[in-house]
Amino acid sequence: MTNIRFPRLRAILSLAAFVFLLSLYFTSLKQQQHGGNFGSRKRSVVIHPGDLKSSAHVSPTYNFSTAEVTGVALRFGRPDLPLKFSQPHARHNKRATSSLTYQSAICKGEKYYKLMGDTYAKADEDPKNNQGTEFSNKDIDNGWSRETVSWGDDLRQDWEGAFNLIAEETQAQPSADLRKIQLRQDTKFTSKTGNVVEADQASKAHYLCAYSPQSGLIIAQNTASPTNEIRYNHPGITSPDLQALLPPLNRLSDASFTLWRDLTGHNIQNARKLRYLGRSHISNPDTRYIMRAVFIGARRLKLVPWPGVKYTMRDEAGLALLGTPNGLAAAWLLIDHHGILGKRDLTVRVWTYNSVPVDTSGGESDDDDVDAINIDYYMLWDLGDPNAVATFRDPPRL
Repeated sequence: MTNIRFPRLRAILSLAAFVFLLSLYFTSLKQQQHGGNFGSRKRSVVIHPGDLKSSAHVSPTYNFSTAEVTGVALRFGRPDLPLKFSQPHARHNKRATSSLTYQSAICKGEKYYKLMGDTYAKADEDPKNNQGTEFSNKDIDNGWSRETVSWGDDLRQDWEGAFNLIAEETQAQPSADLRKIQLRQDTKFTSKTGNVVEADQASKAHYLCAYSPQSGLIIAQNTASPTNEIRYNHPGITSPDLQALLPPLNRLSDASFTLWRDLTGHNIQNARKLRYLGRSHISNPDTRYIMRAVFIGARRLKLVPWPGVKYTMRDEAGLALLGTPNGLAAAWLLIDHHGILGKRDLTVRVWTYNSVPVDTSGGESDDDDVDAINIDYYMLWDLGDPNAVATFRDPPRL
């Protein structure tokens, strides 16, 4: 009896173990398919988890709308699997697809943050290095036309939370004196190399920004730089030929700050009140890609409505955002205009206007969904209280 029962028991146990291992295999395979289900989608770029370092982890089901998180909100259940995030739809920017990786954005942000520190250090060593780079109204008139436009309800609605925060911090409501002005590079000018460029050869670049001198706010809403416009219209142009077509005033940071000085009466103390640089309706594919990597690294997180998430330059996510095309203007403001603005440090708050869950169930890319296509991305850079003495800190070693 015993000789018959135990072999049967062993067979039953072996079969049960086999079924259990088989179920684990199929469960793992299913998880892997869901974890990599973006692989068959169009317009996708791979980010490996090793490239996304985190200083703060949250649950994949964390609701960003109820709290503020400092650090990169990322958590990986399968560290061996690469993550794939769909790039912005072609409707956002038909000229280019994302070419910036999360790690390269961090390195670029670290480079420019360090350049800020080096600039401040040189200014401390020799007052002659504290002048910065300043332009005047003559530089605006050299190739740029100016138009005041109605700012309507778009900024009022999209920036309501930010306006309320700024009003609390500055005791001035931005909407009280907000002016939207567009600079367009469309008139005859003398280039950086001294060439006279006729209006029909101007780049047609534009900087549409809103200004609130009372609250110390500039919002860049729709921008296209002369450099990018020239390169787009003249593929393969050489650097000397590019310089021959560039007006001396060409960066967003310089153009907006020169206009800011004009709006503040060319009074240094008033100009020094500049504290916030906002980026509205971000369409640049590199910036959107990095922001999505920050927002949805956990795959199941929703995109982040106001108050969004806030980072310092001690956070790798903060440096990555600084390293984006839409983040560099904040660094250049402080690098080139430290003579007026003084020593400042940076924090950044990022959010979206619409909150749409990330699809992890397979099927078409969420970029093909009309709601996802219409998601608006925002940044608000805080340059620091102009009345406080900022202690500049070196970026973390990465």
